Amino acid sequence: MKKSTLILIAAIGLLAYPAFGQTISITGQNVNGTPGSTVNDQLTLTITGANSISDVESVNMLLKTFAGSGGLNGASFFTISSITPTSPFSLTNTSSGSFPIVFNTAGDAANSSSTVNDPSKDAGSNAPAGSNPVNGTTGATIPFETVTFSIASGTPAGVYNFAATAGGFADSQGTYINNMAAQHFDVNSEPRFTITIVPEPATWSLLGLGALGALGLNLLRMRRKA
Repeated sequence: MKKSTLILIAAIGLLAYPAFGQTISITGQNVNGTPGSTVNDQLTLTITGANSISDVESVNMLLKTFAGSGGLNGASFFTISSITPTSPFSLTNTSSGSFPIVFNTAGDAANSSSTVNDPSKDAGSNAPAGSNPVNGTTGATIPFETVTFSIASGTPAGVYNFAATAGGFADSQGTYINNMAAQHFDVNSEPRFTITIVPEPATWSLLGLGALGALGLNLLRMRRKA
C-alpha cells in the first residue's frame, strides 16, 4: 500500500475519532409526584469524551415515555405544561401557545415500544444566536431547562420512565444539539429518569381506615365464634 494512502487513512481516522469517542446524553432527576399535581424536573446535557462540539447553542429534543426496567409508560397520564430554560439558555423551542405538549406518537425503529411527545413540538431550549453560551468541553455538564409535568387525576401509583429520544438529526423523532456554527451532534446515550407517583395523604387515610375496619371485622368474627 502506498505511503500516501496510509496517511489518508490515518487522517480520516483522526477526524472520525471525536464522533465515535464522544458520548452526548440528556439526564433528568428522579422525582416524586401525586395525582392531579405538577412536578418539576431539571434536565442536564452531559458531554464526555473527545470534544468535537465547541460552543453549544441549542438542545433540540423530544421526550419519550416507556415501560420496562421496572417502570411504566405514562403517555395517558402526563403532559408537559411548561418549559423554563436554565441560564444561559433563554428561549424555549416551542412557543408558549403550544402547551401542553402531549405524549401521543408511537415510537419509531430508534424509539421502539415507547410513546413520543408530539414531534411538531420541540421540547428543547436554545440561546440567542451569536451569544456563545456554553463551551462543550470534555466532561461538560450543562443544565439547560426545567420541564414541568402535569399529572392527571387518578394516575395509578408507580414508577414512570422517561428519556430523550434516540435517532439523532436524521430521525424525525431524534434528539440532537447544535453548536454556534449550526453543526448538529446526535444525542447518542439514553439514560432514563423517572417520576414516581405516590398516593395523596387522603388516599393513605382511606387505606388506613379500610385496614382498621377489616381488622375490627375480623376481631368481631373471632369473638362470635368464641
